[in-house]
Amino acid sequence: MAILLPPMYTHSAFWLWAAGFYLLAKVEEALDKPIYSWTYDIVSGHTLKHLCAAMVPVFLALMLAKRSIEPERQTLLETWKMTWRKYKENGHKVEICTCEYTNVPIEESA
Repeated sequence: MAILLPPMYTHSAFWLWAAGFYLLAKVEEALDKPIYSWTYDIVSGHTLKHLCAAMVPVFLALMLAKRSIEPERQTLLETWKMTWRKYKENGHKVEICTCEYTNVPIEESA
């Protein structure tokens, strides 16, 4: 919903950062023992899970502190320009996605 629906407030992309850190925390929780062995028994996945989970309220607090009413509502999908390029490399087809971020111009009334 954060990508498809136009936001009422600015800084709505912070929801996506918070969701990404939460997802990363869940992955680290599932890979607790492999992470512990990969780091030569220094850091466990459980520790990394708590560090990533602690970032979720940080991003949500930043979003609430910085937000204001969005004068021109535009979805994140419209804001990010997604273009796909297809070309041949050594006889093989390769698809590359290039994403460009464009700012939405804001007109201030006098």
